[in-house]
Amino acid sequence: MLLTFLQLIDAQSFGFVVAAAAICTLSGWLVMHLAGRARKCVGAARLVWLAGAALVASAGVWTTHFIAMLGYRTDIAIGYDLSQTLISFGASVIAVGIPLGAAGVFRALPVRVALAGTAGLGIAIMHVAGMQAIEGCQQTQSLTANIAAAAIGAVALAATQLVGGLPPEKWSSLRYGFWPCG
Repeated sequence: MLLTFLQLIDAQSFGFVVAAAAICTLSGWLVMHLAGRARKCVGAARLVWLAGAALVASAGVWTTHFIAMLGYRTDIAIGYDLSQTLISFGASVIAVGIPLGAAGVFRALPVRVALAGTAGLGIAIMHVAGMQAIEGCQQTQSLTANIAAAAIGAVALAATQLVGGLPPEKWSSLRYGFWPCG
């Protein structure tokens, strides 16, 4: 475990990791703020705030991931295919943002849990699409690790919906503040 951690530290540029963490934190804060505004509104105004929160959430997840990818240091020059990179952003908006935005519309807990789980799987879809954009790198990904990461992300986001027994002001930071880092 320690060896894996040390290899991870060696393979990443510290500045990019800090930048990704900052983007993650700021996008999480902004999503919380927008979702809080949505809770205070009704009708079309609520949907506009939820759409904004969903767009910031999906862009925050994607940007955090992409900045971290830029910080990956290899012994060879690598590049990124623009069309595949744009596909990974689109996957983030569709598979992460839309389910999270919809979770703010529906009141039934099973629907919210399913939508949050779908967003967790969406993060995995965005990740795989983004990794496919790398050019010049012969490294392969483990299908087992990708499936495990997708399951963990889906369960973690679904679990955020299960803390609904607490007043929203007690769990909004857990629910909206930490998941963009995934």
